[in-house]
Amino acid sequence: MYGCQCPKRLWLHKYRPDVRDEMDEEQEAVFQRGTDVGKLSEQLFPGGVDARPDAAFQYYVITQAGLELADFTIVYQNTKYVRYGDLNVQALFSAESVLDRLLPMQEFIHEKGIALKTVVANKKEMHLHIPLNRCGPIATVYFTANMQCQLVYEDGI
Repeated sequence: MYGCQCPKRLWLHKYRPDVRDEMDEEQEAVFQRGTDVGKLSEQLFPGGVDARPDAAFQYYVITQAGLELADFTIVYQNTKYVRYGDLNVQALFSAESVLDRLLPMQEFIHEKGIALKTVVANKKEMHLHIPLNRCGPIATVYFTANMQCQLVYEDGI
């Protein structure tokens, strides 16, 4: 998924994992809470498959592997849920079918996959020039040690 966010991030993940910052206890706790909530949400679909993190990409991978899917559902945590007594998993989460939104994205996912294979095949470090929009400035993307993206605009903006 790193490549979908930014090709340079994918390249750094593959060839320069040493530049990543270590997670502190607070970050680890945040990730653990997310994992715990995710495990609870699995109770909504016993026997289901966890397709995190990107639904369109996961749908592509699953269907290209030859599996037919009847639907594709995203589960959201109900942030207004208040627990009284036993945990009510059905009330804690809501589910939404997103299949109709995934199908039109499949050609893009296919093309992106081909492009990302090229990124990881190149062992030479890259600098990317990314047009922010068709009429806007050009930016060079750099990454901090903790892999946060920084843009440096060539026209001084």
